[in-house]
Amino acid sequence: MELERAKPQSKWTKAVKVAGIIAGAIIILLIGVVWGSWGAKVSLNERKLDSIALEKQIDKQKNESEKLQGELDALKKDISSKQEEKDKVAALIASREQVENELKNTKDQLKDTKGTLDTELKNGRGKLEQQLKDARTKADEKISSINSEMDDVKAKLKDLQSELKSKKSELASLTGQVQKAKGAPKILQAGKYTVGKDLPAGRYLATPVGSGSNFVVWDYGGGLEVNTILGSNGNPSYTFEADEDYTIQTEATVKLTPIR
Repeated sequence: MELERAKPQSKWTKAVKVAGIIAGAIIILLIGVVWGSWGAKVSLNERKLDSIALEKQIDKQKNESEKLQGELDALKKDISSKQEEKDKVAALIASREQVENELKNTKDQLKDTKGTLDTELKNGRGKLEQQLKDARTKADEKISSINSEMDDVKAKLKDLQSELKSKKSELASLTGQVQKAKGAPKILQAGKYTVGKDLPAGRYLATPVGSGSNFVVWDYGGGLEVNTILGSNGNPSYTFEADEDYTIQTEATVKLTPIR
């Protein structure tokens, strides 16, 4: 970078030296012109030189002066161009330095960010590991609790199964008793009876108890189903089927035996 800065400065110094040399030459030339003119006048007065030769000398000096002036202008233009080039190089160097500084700052920021991220990652990993450990502990406790509850449920289920077995035995006994009760003959005294209320619905064999009497059965709509006389003066027995809400009427005691 220092070498890059030194190059424009060397060109500038060289240009200044050239300009100084040209300016010195112009000054010397002007002095020579003035001196020559003065000498020419003296010589003209003293020696009476030809005026035409003097004019030619003056024109020659003017041409040389104009030529030197043109070279000086060109040199100034070149110096200005070099100055612009120097400014551009200086701006480029400054821009490069700015970019390098920004790059350095960016690298520093990245380094700081990486350090922060590493720290956060380490802390986060530790936090996650702790959370995982806590979750496993809770899961183990929950599993242990569930296993304990399952053992209790199994014990209760065993008790319930035993109780159910006992209830089934009781139910079977009661069912047998009910069936036996249903199978037992029904003794109806003289009067009216409703099937499903006074006796269960089913198929019956009606036989008189004693001398017998009229035996009548109506359906739930009042239609006549049975109308007979049981006993010595009629039928010794009568088989019929009675549904819910049927009405039975007997004028004397009668026995109804369920038939399956």
